Amino acid sequence: MAGTHPLTRNPTLMKTILLSLALLCTVNATAMPSNLYCKITSVNQTDANGGLKKISNGVRGAYAEADGAQFIIDRSSGRMLGPYVGNEPSMWETKVIDYGDDENSFKISVSNRYGAKKAMYMDVRLWADGARKPFVLVDERVFLGWCSYLPIQK
Repeated sequence: MAGTHPLTRNPTLMKTILLSLALLCTVNATAMPSNLYCKITSVNQTDANGGLKKISNGVRGAYAEADGAQFIIDRSSGRMLGPYVGNEPSMWETKVIDYGDDENSFKISVSNRYGAKKAMYMDVRLWADGARKPFVLVDERVFLGWCSYLPIQK
C-alpha cells in the first residue's frame, strides 16, 4: 500500500521493536521515573474555524495512518521512540519541562537542532485516574492518545 509506514505493515516486527526499545529504556526505579508506552488514537489538524478536524487518507499524506501507532517515551530524557513521533537526539533538542507525578503532567518541548522551523510539545496527564493517561502532542498536527507506565525492571 502506497504511503504506509514500513513498521505498520508488519505488526509482529513493530511489537518486537517496541519491546526491545522498552527494555533498553527501562531504568532503575530509584534513579528516574518509569518510562511510558503510548498509543495514538487520533491525528488531527486545525480547520479554518480554529476547530480540530481528523486527518483522513489523502490529507497530509501518511499521517492519516498514524492512528493506532505505538511508541515509547524515555522519561529521563524525553526521547520518543517510534514511528511518526521519533525525536532522534542528533536532529532534535528535547527539553523535559516537568517529569510529572500524581499532581502534574509529564511535559516536553522539542525543537529542531538545525534551524528548521519545527517544534513539538507533549503533555501526558499522569495525574489522571486509571492506568491509561491521556496525552496531547502538537506540531503542525494534533496527536491524541493515551500512555501507560512500563514496568520497571530491577
